[in-house]
Amino acid sequence: MERARERTYLGLAVAGVVLPYRHGLPWLVEHGPDARLLARQLGSSRAGAFFGWDVVVSAAAVLALSALDDELPARQRAAVALATLAGPSAGLPLHLWLRERHRRRARRRP
Repeated sequence: MERARERTYLGLAVAGVVLPYRHGLPWLVEHGPDARLLARQLGSSRAGAFFGWDVVVSAAAVLALSALDDELPARQRAAVALATLAGPSAGLPLHLWLRERHRRRARRRP
């Protein structure tokens, strides 16, 4: 069961990078890193604003989790923070995967 959870979290972390960037990279190629245009397009509809703010708040929550979770080593918490800056849909499952792996390894130690 532990390994199944780990595989699930790792798969979600990969999906959290691949799926958003599948749509985001073509936008970046077309417009470049134009934060103002991105904000304007996100705010151009209520649905876009909803999803935009949901991502911002989710990222803040995952960053807080990674900063405050002293169960993981500092290097792993930093990796989660970097992944979260790429997108919370990558950062949260990465955090969960690292935590499961850390717990499993800690149980094996004498």
